Amino acid sequence: MSKRRQLELHLSAWQELRTIMAAFKNLSFIEAQKLRRLLATQQQVISNIEEAAADFLAHYPQTIAGTGEHAPLYVLLGSERGFCGDFNESLLTSFREHSASHAATTRIVAIGRKLHARISDDPRLTASLAGPSIAEEVPAVLLRIVDTLNTLQSQHPVSSLRVLHHEIFDTGTRLRLRRPFEDLRPRDPALPYPPLLTLPPASFFHALVDHHLYAVLHGMFYSSLAAEQQQRLQHLEGAIQRIDKKQAAGWLRRNTLRQEEITEEITLILQSAGKLRSEMPFASHTLPRPDPL
Repeated sequence: MSKRRQLELHLSAWQELRTIMAAFKNLSFIEAQKLRRLLATQQQVISNIEEAAADFLAHYPQTIAGTGEHAPLYVLLGSERGFCGDFNESLLTSFREHSASHAATTRIVAIGRKLHARISDDPRLTASLAGPSIAEEVPAVLLRIVDTLNTLQSQHPVSSLRVLHHEIFDTGTRLRLRRPFEDLRPRDPALPYPPLLTLPPASFFHALVDHHLYAVLHGMFYSSLAAEQQQRLQHLEGAIQRIDKKQAAGWLRRNTLRQEEITEEITLILQSAGKLRSEMPFASHTLPRPDPL
C-alpha cells in the first residue's frame, strides 16, 4: 500500500473521530442549557426555604444546636463520565487544601465513578456512589446519598457535613465548599410576632433542615453537572480543533505525496518514451528514389 493510501485511511479515521466528538459536543451543549434552566428554578426554591428559615430562627434561635468540628464528613461531587478535563483533579486539589487542618479525622463520600478511580486508595474514603450523567438521574442519586448519610450518621455521628462541588457562573466554572444550613444564623426579626406553627419548634426545625438539605443537594448536583458539561464542551472543542489541525496537515501531506506520484509517473513515461525512440530505426535512413521516366 502506498504512503498516500495509508495517509488517506488515517484521514478517514480522523474524520470519523471528529464526527463522534462533534456529536458528543452537541449533546453536552443541550444538556448544559437544560441544567442552567433547572438550576435557576432550584435556586429560587432554595432562596424561598432559606427566607422562611431565617424568619423562623429570628424568633426561635434556641433551636440551633451547636456542632463540633472534630469529625467532618466531606461529600465530593465528581464526574461519572470522562472528557471533562481536570474536573476531578481540581476537585481533589481543593479538597486537600480545605481539609489540611483536620486531615486525620476527615471522612469522605465520593460521588462519581471517575472521581472514585482517583481516590480509591485514600483510607479516609468511607463510601463511594455512582453519580448522575444527566439531570434526570439526579433524584435517584440523591435518594442513595441520603440513605448513605443516614447510615453513616447512625454508625458514626457526623459533626459537620461539607459538600465540595463545581459551580457554573457567567465567565466559567469554579469550586465551592458548602455547609448546608450552617450559613443560617439567627437575625433580628423582621416582624414583631413569631410565625404560626402547627408543630413544636424543634420538630419544625428538624423537618426544615431535611427539606433544605434535599433542596440544596438538588441545586449542588445541577450546578456540578452544568459545570461538568461546560468543561466537557471546552475539552471537546479543544480536541476537535486539534483534529482539524491534524487533518489540515494531513491533507497537505497527501497532496504533496500525490504530486510526487504524478511527477514519478511523468518521469517513467518520459523514460519509456526515450527508450522506445532509442530502439526505433535510425531516422537518417532514407527511402530509395524512384527511377526517372
